[in-house]
Amino acid sequence: MIFGRHSVLKRGCSTWDPKEVPQAEFQLRLDAVRGEMARQKLDALVIYGDNYSFADLCYLTNYFPKVRGGISVVPRDGAISLLLNIGSRDVQFAKTLTWVEDVRASNQVGADGAKLLKEKGFEKAKIGLMDSGLGFPLPQLEDMKGALPNVNWQACDAMIVPQRLVKTARELGAMREAGHLLSDICDGARAFIKQGRKEYEVIADIDRLARDKGAEDIRILADRVQIRRRFGDRPDGVQIGHLQGDQHAAVRFGTVGRRIQVGRLLLLRAFRLRQRLQLRANTFAANRRRSSSVVRPVSRICSDTAG
Repeated sequence: MIFGRHSVLKRGCSTWDPKEVPQAEFQLRLDAVRGEMARQKLDALVIYGDNYSFADLCYLTNYFPKVRGGISVVPRDGAISLLLNIGSRDVQFAKTLTWVEDVRASNQVGADGAKLLKEKGFEKAKIGLMDSGLGFPLPQLEDMKGALPNVNWQACDAMIVPQRLVKTARELGAMREAGHLLSDICDGARAFIKQGRKEYEVIADIDRLARDKGAEDIRILADRVQIRRRFGDRPDGVQIGHLQGDQHAAVRFGTVGRRIQVGRLLLLRAFRLRQRLQLRANTFAANRRRSSSVVRPVSRICSDTAG
């Protein structure tokens, strides 16, 4: 039986360029994680990731599932392994996306994960379980734990988070590169957003532009929003701010500021080297009762982000 959350379908280019993120970078990450494992006296770590939440899995291995999930088994000493919910014929391709040498296929990640842990001698070990997206299918998780009754399981969902927040010089360089890419996409997108065009036409043009420029993955959300020219509280909690110029407006949903063009909502999110950048409106409290947003052209925002 196959389990998975198909919230998104990643269909961009899949690759690992060792020149941009070399194996030495992953080794530094692995060494830091193993240092924390030693501090918590963990013998091994099981990291689950799927197409919905793959940051932790990708951080150590560079692999992210496009459809279904998988796990990485990280011993405190020794080689790590990837057990992926893919077909056996896809293993060779999967190996091109990661520095990990031991890559295996499985359609029963839970049961086969237990076998892998036994193979590595962890039947009575203290093992950390990392599933920050809470996506490990419960039947498979129960299969894995049920086959290892003597394992001391420890929840370690947030163990890597502090390490990921501190960026290395190479990671900062990758983020700047992604920011410049996003800036180019936003500049080009302005030419596609015109009165009378359908949302799917705009989305298709932006999607093609992003992929032509080398974006690994891009998400585009387009919707229509009615704009009011004066402040006012609506029953649904939406507050509408004054228009700035004749092309842009600010809308505040609760505590989240969103930048829109008149008559449309357009959110762009581009991904490269697994680094995620998101455009957010800068909001400032005008007083205790009302708030407004500072609005700048999209290209200006992207350029600021890229710098």
